[in-house]
Amino acid sequence: MRLDQNISEQIEAIKLKENKPLIISDADEVLVHFASPLEQFFDTNNMSISFTSYKLFGNVHFKDSKKAVSKGQILELLQSFFIEKVHTCPPVEGVKTALDSLKEKYQIIILTNTPHEAKERRIKALKGLGLDFPLISNDGHKGLAVREICKNLNAPALFLDDIPHHHTSVAEHAPHVHRIHFVADTRLAKLLPPAADSHERIDNWADAEAYISKYFRDYLSR
Repeated sequence: MRLDQNISEQIEAIKLKENKPLIISDADEVLVHFASPLEQFFDTNNMSISFTSYKLFGNVHFKDSKKAVSKGQILELLQSFFIEKVHTCPPVEGVKTALDSLKEKYQIIILTNTPHEAKERRIKALKGLGLDFPLISNDGHKGLAVREICKNLNAPALFLDDIPHHHTSVAEHAPHVHRIHFVADTRLAKLLPPAADSHERIDNWADAEAYISKYFRDYLSR
């Protein structure tokens, strides 16, 4: 299984320091809230989301007919959201303070399944929140990308994401990377138990910062 060339080139363009610990963070529901602004976007399109499970397909319905919105229509709307409304995603509480502290000692990059064509808009939106870090727009499960990111790293790495299958993918392809399952939206957090292939579940940045700092300190003192 090979990584898409576009993603490989993005990774190659980021010049990581080989001996400095690395944090690889997702964006949506880790750095910024995604469910709430997406809910508002669907509302303006006469649709509603039912937060009864951690998925979109099958949970989005037209308000008037109550019919489920098709997968194809949802995918089109997601593309539109990232292009038109990605700047409306607000920061998760405490994220800037935590990352401002962590970046003093550790490298930080963002690995997000943002459409490639919306990458620059997402970077601009995150910079506007004070989250100015290298960003890789990924497509699909993240294990291969994490493996590629870490291939020349001679230091510990840590991965944060809200989606369980990304933790499973990283566990398969880059098992040495420590994995935190993080779900910022409280409604969504209640729907998901800790990801089976994560090492820890943390849903707030005050605790995440403390955990990450301790993990790297303990690792480096071995």
